[in-house]
Amino acid sequence: MSDSILVVDGHNAMHAWEECAELLRKSSGTFAARARLISELSLLHDASTWKVVVVFDRSKHGEAVQPAEKPANDGGVRVLFADGKRSADGVIENIVAKYAADCRMMVASNDLMVLHAALGGGAEAISITGMLEMIEHERRKFSDRNRGYFRNGDGRS
Repeated sequence: MSDSILVVDGHNAMHAWEECAELLRKSSGTFAARARLISELSLLHDASTWKVVVVFDRSKHGEAVQPAEKPANDGGVRVLFADGKRSADGVIENIVAKYAADCRMMVASNDLMVLHAALGGGAEAISITGMLEMIEHERRKFSDRNRGYFRNGDGRS
C-alpha cells in the first residue's frame, strides 16, 4: 500500500468552499471555480504524498470536457468528468471499488451518500472542510520549509 489517493467530489467541493461558491455565482464562474479548486488541489498534490483525483459531473453548459475514460492531468491533479451515463458520485464509487483495496484512499465530499459509499468500499471519508484544512496544513509546511526563499515569506510569490 504505497499510494495515497484523495478522490474529490468536484462540484460538491466547489459549492461547499466559499471562495469557489462565490466564483460560481458570477457569470461563467464554473470555469474560474473549477480552476481555483484544481489549483488548491495541485498544492496538496505537490506538497504531500497524496495523489489527487477530482471528479466532476458532466457539463450542463456544453463545455468541452474530458470524459472519465480519458482523464486529463492538470498540474498533477487527475481531472475526470462523468460521462452522462453515470454521475460523478457513480464514478467516485467505481474508483473506490476498483482501487481502495490496493492503496490508502480518502474521499472528500459533503454528500453523506458519497461518504457512506466510500467507507463501505474500504476508503476513508473526509468533509470538504477537512480537505481544505489538509491543504492549509500542507501550505504552512511548504511555507516553513521555504521561508526566506520567496519574497513575502508565506510560500507565495
